[in-house]
Parts: sequence; C-alpha cells; structure tokens
Amino acid sequence: MLHVGAQAKWDELDMDGSGSLEGDEVAALAEWVWCSMRGDGEEITSKGRLREAASIIERCDTNGDGSIDAVEFVSYYDEVLALGVNTCVFTVPLAARGG
Repeated sequence: MLHVGAQAKWDELDMDGSGSLEGDEVAALAEWVWCSMRGDGEEITSKGRLREAASIIERCDTNGDGSIDAVEFVSYYDEVLALGVNTCVFTVPLAARGG
C-alpha cells in the first residue's frame, strides 16, 4: 500500500490505470524527477527525458518486467523525497494523457 504522498503521485502518473508505469508514464516520472532535482526551471530535453526514463527503469524495475509497479515506485519516490527536492509542480501534458 502506498502512503498518501506516493499515492497522489502514483495516481497522477499511472495515466491508464494499469497498475504499472511504462512508456510515456515513465517519461513523465523522469520529467518530474528532473524538475524536482534541478529546481532552476530548466526544461528537460526529449533526449534527456528518454535517458532519464531508461535510468529509472534500470534502477527501479527489480522484477525485470520492463515496467514500474507500485512497490517499486514507492521505494524510488521515497528516495527522491529523502533528497529534499520535492519542489516541482508537475502536470502531465495533455498529449501524454492521450487527449
């Protein structure tokens, strides 16, 4: 079970409600992490987003299924928060939501 903060971010990122993050959802996570860690307003490039998403999958996907499930996510989410960088207001672009 996810704690409140992690659940809110999970609900925002799991756009298709599948119970796992993959593809554009992991890219959205990568963008949130980038923005949170940098805090200088610099936007991530498309190439940087893909690179960061691949790095997150490599780091988080402990069961090797190519996606991030809720258990894998909460561990990573807590690591990011432990760095004290949860300053980014992030919204998933409408295009990423399929609209």
